[in-house]
Amino acid sequence: MDRSDVYNHSYMPYIVKWGKIVCWVLLPLIYLPTIALLVVYGAKMPLDATVNGIIAILSASFAVYLSEPLSVFPILGTPGLYLICISGNSKQIRVPAALMAQDGAGVEQGTPEGGIMSSIGVATSMFISILVMTVMIFMGKWILSALPDPVVAALPMLLPALFGALLAQQLMNHPRLGAAAVALAAAVRLAQIRGIFGILPFGGGYAPMLICVFGTIGLARIMYKMGWLKEDRR
Repeated sequence: MDRSDVYNHSYMPYIVKWGKIVCWVLLPLIYLPTIALLVVYGAKMPLDATVNGIIAILSASFAVYLSEPLSVFPILGTPGLYLICISGNSKQIRVPAALMAQDGAGVEQGTPEGGIMSSIGVATSMFISILVMTVMIFMGKWILSALPDPVVAALPMLLPALFGALLAQQLMNHPRLGAAAVALAAAVRLAQIRGIFGILPFGGGYAPMLICVFGTIGLARIMYKMGWLKEDRR
């Protein structure tokens, strides 16, 4: 058999078979920490908090769940796609690793060679991530204790800083839409502080996220039809 036959009739069936098995095995394991908190430590899951969390996450991430596999598939191929389903960090770490592996090997995306090099690059990045996380698990407390107090005090601001950087990037690309989104978020926050959403079922904690996400989508659509986004784009 030539390389094409080996790839299509030996390699890919093997990848699909074990990719499905591993994903189905890992799926219930993802919930083990939650089950441990509930059973071993007696943690409580209030219904309103659970509903609010589910709605907030789905409203913010559902579009990504649909678009991301389609957008990264030409780069990662089937083997890489199975790997990112169990490892995460697809666009932040796995896709760059796959691109570097393909570039280093001099192969093209979308080819059998590109798919194989993609899986090698993604798998390598996964091993490195596991190594780094293992070191941080065992040495994280020591590292934190060695850091200056001002640095430790600033760590909780990492997530707001990340979202701030994302907002700044969007403001540079679409200033008008970014300004409108900030105004909408400020109005929603003011309404939340005043308890307006408290009349909704389950406490209404999900309302701000839903309004900001779908409200910004609506604003973007209106501004696009008016031609403002095309004028803003640089």
